[in-house]
Amino acid sequence: MEILLDQIVDLGYGRMHFAVPEVGFVAGEKAFRGLTNGICGAAVPGFLLLGTGLRHGDVGLRFELHDAEPALDDEWEDVVEVSWASIAPNLLVRGPDDVDPEPVALPRGDYRVRFCGVGMQEGFDEESSDGEPPLDRYLLAFWPAPAAGDRIVRTTSAVAARHHRTFRNS
Repeated sequence: MEILLDQIVDLGYGRMHFAVPEVGFVAGEKAFRGLTNGICGAAVPGFLLLGTGLRHGDVGLRFELHDAEPALDDEWEDVVEVSWASIAPNLLVRGPDDVDPEPVALPRGDYRVRFCGVGMQEGFDEESSDGEPPLDRYLLAFWPAPAAGDRIVRTTSAVAARHHRTFRNS
């Protein structure tokens, strides 16, 4: 396993997005088109849109690259898996103002992506972190895999369930 990113990310409007430079921003309806989950929009190659609990402020974020499907740790409260294509060698981590995005080296190819969250409901209930330590943390685990349908692995927070209902089959 290789850690590609492990940091605090400033987000806005309860969303984070990651894109290769050639793609730019994609609206939620398009990012979730045809998916059954509502927290990891991966319908557009080169773009990921993630729903969070906290609406404004800092969240913990980690990217891991695996050779094969990793075991799922019980600490994660909300978990989905999607297929996604990396179409360029760098994925840009975008904050709410899109200034100086952080590049993450992710080789081109077809991946399965597991998006995991813990503390989503606590983040949502708080609304803004106001410089406090993050209430919610997220993991994106990537591993090479052929395309397959997305799946909701685990939902424990009301906010994740609401996101799933909102974007289901957009």
